[in-house]
Formats: sequence, C-alpha cells, structure tokens
Amino acid sequence: MSEAAQTQEPNDRRLDMLRHFPTLLARWRGAHATMAELTLSLRTLRIVMRREGRSDHLVVACVYPFFIHGPVEWSGADITVALHGDKDFVVTDSAADVRVISASVEVKEYG
Repeated sequence: MSEAAQTQEPNDRRLDMLRHFPTLLARWRGAHATMAELTLSLRTLRIVMRREGRSDHLVVACVYPFFIHGPVEWSGADITVALHGDKDFVVTDSAADVRVISASVEVKEYG
C-alpha cells in the first residue's frame, strides 16, 4: 500500500463514520439531552437524548474524550458531530454551550 493511501485511510474511515450521524441527530433535534455516564475503564462519555412519553432514545458515545464542556443536561438539544483536526471529533450543541472533543464518536438509537 502506498504512503498516500495509508495516510488517507483513517480520514476516509472518519468521513464514513460522519455520513449517517446527521440523519440520526436530526430525528432527535429538540430532545432532552443528558451527559448520563462517564466511564473510566473504557473512557467513554455517553450523552443520552430522550423525548417525553417515549421509551426509545439516542446515545452519542464520545470515546476517549479529552475535553468536556457544558451543562450536565439541557432541553432543546441540537447536537452536531464534526471532524476536529487530523484525528479527532468534536460534538457540539452551540445553543447549550456544549463542546466535547474525543478520539471517536458513535451514534446509535435504542428502543
């Protein structure tokens, strides 16, 4: 494999990860968000988004976070995920003043 292909591969993987996030996050825009769990063993911050009267929820998992800023919970969530530099991701909700920078991000619906 060429050196150029090796350096593009991680970026391509990050772009693939980002492709499905906007659709899922748009479905949950306006929900109540909570920084529900910060695990030390796997170093993961889980942000859980819920709507009143519904049992399903969305989890934004920030894997290996190294910067966390924002309230523990907020209403009217409008979370976005973008690339941050060469290796990392940034999870933001500008209206709620939330910013999390992490090595990886996973977004998944449950319920």
